[in-house]
Amino acid sequence: MPIIRPGNTFYFTELADEERHLWVVLTAPQGMPAQVVIVNITDEENSPDTTVRLDKDDHRWVKYPSVVYYGDAHVVNVSPLEREMGGQLTRHSDFASDILKRIQQGLLDSPYTKPDIREYCKGVWEGKK
Repeated sequence: MPIIRPGNTFYFTELADEERHLWVVLTAPQGMPAQVVIVNITDEENSPDTTVRLDKDDHRWVKYPSVVYYGDAHVVNVSPLEREMGGQLTRHSDFASDILKRIQQGLLDSPYTKPDIREYCKGVWEGKK
């Protein structure tokens, strides 16, 4: 069973508290080397993208109005994520499946999502990758 899966969350340990963003894994690992799409949660005041808003009832990390920053979504290799858990990366609690689905749909709906990221996710979620 893969260590990294959709709904997992993490943050970069080395950053100061005020610079930390929660990152969310949106796709199951695909390909060789295995890759996933990740996106971060940021303060609503720091992002023009309000496609998906989150509040404190959506996740323990969220303390004030926040949004998913789709313009900063990335396709990343899984092995460095798994290797750095507990080191440079700290795991946080997973998103509930209903919130994860809302975040995933937001990636498709957001005007800030890069076209290649949108197409990659569509392929994964439609079983074409």
